Amino acid sequence: MVISSLLNLQLGSVTDDHTRNAVRESQNRVKSMALIHQLLYQSELFTGINFSEYLEQLLQSLHNTYCKPGSNIRYIIRLNP
Repeated sequence: MVISSLLNLQLGSVTDDHTRNAVRESQNRVKSMALIHQLLYQSELFTGINFSEYLEQLLQSLHNTYCKPGSNIRYIIRLNP
C-alpha cells in the first residue's frame, strides 16, 4: 500500500495523459501483488490462496478503477475454491 500511495502522490504532478496512464497501470499492478500477499498472510499455511476469492477482489478493484459510476458491466465467476 505504501508503493501504491507513493504512485498516487506522483499522479498529482503528472500532466501528460500517457504518463498518467502508465503510472495508473503500475499502481494497479502493485495493488494486484499486494492483494496476493495479503491473502497469503491471512492463510494458515502460507502455501496458497483461494483463487476465486482473489479473483473476486481483483475484479472488484479493476471495476472500481476503470468503470465509470453507473456503468452496466457485470462479471460472473464460476470457479471452485
